[in-house]
Amino acid sequence: MTLTCFSNSVRRLALAALLFSMAASAWAWNKTATHAGAAVSAGRDLFMAKCAVCHKNDGTGQSYLPAKANLHRPAVQKKTDAQLADFIKKGFPPMPAWNGVLSDAQIHSVVRFIRTFKTQAKR
Repeated sequence: MTLTCFSNSVRRLALAALLFSMAASAWAWNKTATHAGAAVSAGRDLFMAKCAVCHKNDGTGQSYLPAKANLHRPAVQKKTDAQLADFIKKGFPPMPAWNGVLSDAQIHSVVRFIRTFKTQAKR
């Protein structure tokens, strides 16, 4: 009788540990997803305020600028995040340098937003 009760207690404890582990994993994943979503959202806001004047809201670039303003181009999307961040920091005429104007975290969030153009079919 004692062995059966002990066995049920162990089962309950194991089930509770499993449920706790699953809840903790779901919370950690949700926190990461929320953080990533917040970075993209912040990047979108910065992009609209600072970049859309030349790159348009959808990243396709204004018609009066060279085709390089189109952020959907494979040449842009193939660059690493570090390369894109460096380009944003240093600028390239007519694009201004944003180093000192935007923080590294802000630049990273803009890069995260630019990456959303990769999944769009526009060229």
